[in-house]
Formats: sequence, structure tokens, C-alpha cells
Amino acid sequence: MFLSILCEVHEIIPYEKEIPKNKIYLLPVRGSDTNWYKNILKDPTVTLNVDGRSLQAKAEPITESDRVQRVMELFAEKYGGMSEIKRWYSKLDVAAEISHIL
Repeated sequence: MFLSILCEVHEIIPYEKEIPKNKIYLLPVRGSDTNWYKNILKDPTVTLNVDGRSLQAKAEPITESDRVQRVMELFAEKYGGMSEIKRWYSKLDVAAEISHIL
């Protein structure tokens, strides 16, 4: 399933989804320097486009290192290990969680 996020500045970013316990976890490629992450700090409302449907949701920034580490582990399990995550993600200081569809 394709998931994209429409942020405050109408920037669309494709992401694979991770849904343990009905939550979507996002790992920004440039960490806290990523534009969409900065946007959710200003306005946590995002639009999820899933299979042609648009859904409004709230994104929660994750800054606690143990929670960020868990998201990294979820991505590593799916995408070939932690070495692959560290290869493609330049800054691993934050993540985001979407668990509340409006």
C-alpha cells in the first residue's frame, strides 16, 4: 500500500508504512532537519493519502532516544538491518508517530 503525507507546505513525501498496533511510524531521512518534520512541529495535522483516499490525522513528534531507537529497529527489521538504515538516513535523532485518524 502506498502512503504519502501532505504537509503544511503541500509537500508530498512517499514513505513505506510500518503499522505495529495500528500506528504508523515515520523516520525522517535527515532527522530533525527534514522539512516535513519541521512542519509537523508547527502543525501536527497531516493528510494521509492511502489507496486514493485522503484521511486527516495527527502526527506526534518522537524525540525520546529510546522511542526513536525502537522506530529505527522496526525499519531495520524490514529494510535489511541497521547498517542499511545508517547508510540511507543521515541523522537519526527523531521520528514521528501517526496513531490518531481524525
